[in-house]
Amino acid sequence: MRSCSARSRSGPRRRPGVISLSTGAVAAVLTGGVVLTALLTAVAVSAVSVAIAAVVLRSLLREHNRR
Repeated sequence: MRSCSARSRSGPRRRPGVISLSTGAVAAVLTGGVVLTALLTAVAVSAVSVAIAAVVLRSLLREHNRR
């Protein structure tokens, strides 16, 4: 009979497969995601601006060679 009371004193058992996350870890992951998204957006904007500049330069060179 004492085994039941001993089992209740051991505290709640953790279920297997449950991951406990702290608030700091969640904040770090979210911050990292925001920073990586901002960097990806900056790279995409830079690539688009370089592509537009290449098209404009090509157009200007074509007009210059026609004259």
